[in-house]
Order: sequence, then C-alpha cells, then structure tokens
Amino acid sequence: MYLSGLSTSAKLELIIIHFQKHIQHFNKSTKNRKFADSKPRAFSMKITLLLNGKTDKAFVKDAIELYEGRLKKYVPFEIKVVPPPRKAQNLSPAEYMEKEARMIEKYLQPTDHVVLLDEQGKTMNSVKFAEYLQEKMNRGLKNLVFVVGGHYGFPKSLKQKADGMVSLSPMTFSHQVIRVMFMEQLYRAMTILNNEPYHNE
Repeated sequence: MYLSGLSTSAKLELIIIHFQKHIQHFNKSTKNRKFADSKPRAFSMKITLLLNGKTDKAFVKDAIELYEGRLKKYVPFEIKVVPPPRKAQNLSPAEYMEKEARMIEKYLQPTDHVVLLDEQGKTMNSVKFAEYLQEKMNRGLKNLVFVVGGHYGFPKSLKQKADGMVSLSPMTFSHQVIRVMFMEQLYRAMTILNNEPYHNE
C-alpha cells in the first residue's frame, strides 16, 4: 500500500480496508485448497505475543483469529493480554508507561527472550524477519516473547531490560493495528521458512 502523504485517519482507513479484503480473499482461496506440503514443518520454539489491553476493534479481532489459527500449524503460539494500569486517567504519560512496564514484567519469565515492537527498533524486510526467527530457533530458545506496547510506547527502563527491539514501520500506527500487522508478518515468515506460496518478492 502506498501511504506517503496521507493523513493518519486516511492511513488507518486504508489499512482496515486492506485487512478486511485480505481476510475475505484468504478464506475463499483456502476453503477448498491445501498447500503442496499439507504438513508444514513444525518448530519447537514457542512464540508468545504479549498485548497491552484487550482488542476492541472487530476487524482486528477477526484478523487475529485468522492468523492465530494459521500460526499454530507451524509453531507453539500464545497470546497473552496484560490489563491496563488502574486509574489511568490520573496518570501522566511517564507514570502510565512505568506502571504498564511493571505489569508486563509480571507476565515474563527469566528464561524468556523478550523483543519489544517499537518504532525505534531494528527494521527488516519479510525475508530478513524470517531469517531473524530462524536464528532464534537455531539458538535453542524456548520462548520468544514479542510485546506490543500501549498508547505511549515503552519506557526507557523496559527497553534496557529487553533482549531486543523490532520496528514494523518508521510510521506510527495505533497499538490495535500493529497487532494485525505483526501477526501477518509472523505468519508470512513461517510460510517463507516452509517455502510455501504466500510471499512474493
């Protein structure tokens, strides 16, 4: 999609239309078709997606359910939802981020490899992201955790504790839309690693 020069609302509208059409097309195209390899190569490393707050957009929920079902054919995958801080309206952005970070840490284990989805993180194309995941698997990681931040992003304290940061785009999107964008890229990476006809260069 060509988004340069568009307003934020126009960008979101185009993204919504894109994913709605993608879901409809994907459901139709896979209804009576199987991939050439009906048993995708399974990976032992678990991937966890940690979300801040519930998903409240219907089109986002539909897309998440679609990709979650697809992903579980390739890799142990789980979504966890971190509740937002209480009395958020009384908190400054800095206070909100710090409280949110403490809530996130409660959902993490010492052995987790934690990657924040942040606009200041490492950028890569889809093939490089697939290679990035393969490298994590080759290292024998047990649980790779990707974290989607809230409205204000992540505080410096959490960024310093994380094992890495990945950026999906230099542009700013809502934390709801990023959920879908990331899951689609994660699914795309799995098909790349399995040499399946989904990704086109």
